[in-house]
Amino acid sequence: MSGSAWARRWLPWFSRAIAIGGLIGVLLSITQPQSSAVTRAAARQDYQALLAFFPTDNALWEGWIAATASQNPALAAPLLKRWAGLAPDGWTIARQRQEADLLAAAGNSDGAYSLRSALTAVTPNDATLWRELSSVDLARQRWPAAIVDLSHLAPLQPADGNTLYTLAMLQAAASSLPDQALRTLGQAAAIATVHDKALSASQSLSRLSVPAALAQIGLDRAAAGDWALADALLAHASTLNSTSMALLAMYGVAEEQLGRLDGGWRLIQLASIHAPADPIVAYALAAHWQRVGGWDEALTVLNAAEARDPNNPVL
Repeated sequence: MSGSAWARRWLPWFSRAIAIGGLIGVLLSITQPQSSAVTRAAARQDYQALLAFFPTDNALWEGWIAATASQNPALAAPLLKRWAGLAPDGWTIARQRQEADLLAAAGNSDGAYSLRSALTAVTPNDATLWRELSSVDLARQRWPAAIVDLSHLAPLQPADGNTLYTLAMLQAAASSLPDQALRTLGQAAAIATVHDKALSASQSLSRLSVPAALAQIGLDRAAAGDWALADALLAHASTLNSTSMALLAMYGVAEEQLGRLDGGWRLIQLASIHAPADPIVAYALAAHWQRVGGWDEALTVLNAAEARDPNNPVL
């Protein structure tokens, strides 16, 4: 047999054997504890080399994408699209979910949010999608969108009292939805983990005017350290009752607690100008100075407030 004939007959077999051997090496490396970036980079190269021989192998694509994502999630998303273009089942819902996760890991939260929003039309009963969307909308204070997210999420996980309670608070803060808030609080009160606070909020909404109820619940949430909900409630309460400097000051505290320091400080300053003797305003002012390390200033504010009203429990 001539050399060229031998090569034509046997080289493909050797190439496949080498590829299979490489695959075994990759699989063995996956089972061993790895920590170095060099090893992960080598794994990426191994997967890429093997895909030259097995271009539609799902396990190899998954391994290549995972190895790439562990180093640079932004590079993994284009690989996922390449895989979807070659795979017989194409751009599946699972791959779209994976792309959203990769975009989120790469810091492209807007891209991830858009993909997940689109997927809710296809899989409207996917609790994970609604939970991810609500997390973003709550963090960005997009309250109407968060109400929509949580309204879809709550029936999908009816035993989750926190989802129901948060939805009720946002419905209450919208002020046009007090009846819905009361119904949602009724559902939440049946769950042991949130029974007490749901019942308390329901009683406030039932017996007080909407502005007073929002103020009371907002202050309760602030006292409990639930600053995101406190912020939403106090923001609306201070709008409905613009003469209450105590509400404005506590709204400023909530803003500062959420990292919006400049806006929060402006609210506290404004309240302290118009109601310097109010004990809650004094508390808010002292809390600001304490937060920025102004311990002497905080002590001065509290001593002056206590001198004016030594028996006030706020101080």
